[in-house]
Amino acid sequence: MEKNYKPDFKWGKDEAGNPCITDNGSIAAKFYGGTDRLPEDKSAALRPVSLHALRLAPGGPAMIDEGETCGPLCLSWRKHLIFNMEVEELKTDDTDPECFKLFVRTMDTALRLDRRDVKNYKPGNIIEETYLELFYDAVLGSYVYDVRTSLKIKPGREEFVLANDLRGLEFGDILPSGAFDNFPPLGDKKYTHIVYKGADGRLYNRPQNRHLGPDKRNIFYSPDGFLAFVAEKHGNPVVQFLDGSGSLLWSEICWAMYDVHFKCNKDMEIQHIKKGIPLGIRYKLYSVSHREAEHMLASSSPDPVLSHPLVRCPVFSGRETNYFEPSEEYLKPSDKWFWQMSETSCFWDWKTGFSKKGSLSILREETDQPGQGKSQWELYTIGKIFPLEGKYEIKVKVKTENVKGKAYMAWQYQDFSSESRGIEPDEHGMEISKAVSGTNDWMELSILTVENTKGFFPCLYLVLEGTGKCWFDEVHIRQL
Repeated sequence: MEKNYKPDFKWGKDEAGNPCITDNGSIAAKFYGGTDRLPEDKSAALRPVSLHALRLAPGGPAMIDEGETCGPLCLSWRKHLIFNMEVEELKTDDTDPECFKLFVRTMDTALRLDRRDVKNYKPGNIIEETYLELFYDAVLGSYVYDVRTSLKIKPGREEFVLANDLRGLEFGDILPSGAFDNFPPLGDKKYTHIVYKGADGRLYNRPQNRHLGPDKRNIFYSPDGFLAFVAEKHGNPVVQFLDGSGSLLWSEICWAMYDVHFKCNKDMEIQHIKKGIPLGIRYKLYSVSHREAEHMLASSSPDPVLSHPLVRCPVFSGRETNYFEPSEEYLKPSDKWFWQMSETSCFWDWKTGFSKKGSLSILREETDQPGQGKSQWELYTIGKIFPLEGKYEIKVKVKTENVKGKAYMAWQYQDFSSESRGIEPDEHGMEISKAVSGTNDWMELSILTVENTKGFFPCLYLVLEGTGKCWFDEVHIRQL
């Protein structure tokens, strides 16, 4: 884009009559104003008032896809799992063709139908105000969306809102177009890493992969910190925090969708709410060049969290037999699904295996929970690889050492679309293999599952209940 490019921002409508921001006749972003009723599907996501089909370069491709529920530029705080927010007031100003201004005030009108407090809900808990300025930065060659957003809870509603804030009230969620795809050679996925400026002022990177663990949570920023998706040839989105906002918030990366959620720090949230002070954040969204993105990545260090024992998990190999040989897959961008461990008593034993080196191991000592409790390896992404319907035959090799309790394999169909929090199995409806106790050399456990009639996700658990040590290896899942 030429450095002397002159934008001409206008507030208008697209061909379908939807509000949008245009630049020299081309759409820069589309405006979504919320909905006046809840969807019939109780677990459906409630999209925030937002900008989507959003571009970061004049005439460039959309950074956020049309109709995307994850990752728009939020104009109301993103509470799609809690409240439905509607526009109470909207003002736009396009008198200056080089700087478009927008103001929106929103208020909660309904609680999502599957929330446990829906019967006690009364509207009008929250008032949000967002100011946005859009201009073109010739040095960056990018549009800049400058956002100042605040949230205030009405007196007497604090406890209700905080009980539904999902580990922090969320004001933003960025999922660039092309991030939720397959890496080459199967697809054209962009953005192999995120790079951010941490609380200590240093640059860190974390790879994009389908892993659920500490490497996806607890991203803390310096006051002027930022987070960038890197490194793509056609522009790399950056969220830059202003006015010291970086120290007031934290982020987490979605394990499946690669979007980054931005939330208020819980302690700051409570302090402000108790004093009746609105929560306020300011940030800019813009794009940097491929060269700058590569420089960011080269200047950053792998995040220390990547050495956490709960991160060192093997991948699920799908329809093949799962061998758990040593690998550093978790350190790389990957679209493979990972096995998950419930706690640090689970670990990947790189030396012990049935026919090859490596197994999924669990060690529970008396000091953990004497005579009770359990730990488990979990795989609940099977429905992303296999069809949900049908029956399955699952086999696994297990070895035990001084197990006081039982080691076994379990299978269950679970609905993760709504109120499920975490992945703890419910014994109701669970299919369990033969249980093994004491000390035993390698032996085989198996399950022949029942038909999945509800369309829920099939989940597999490798469990040690009680104390002792066990190893699981050569897991094979076959659809009948």
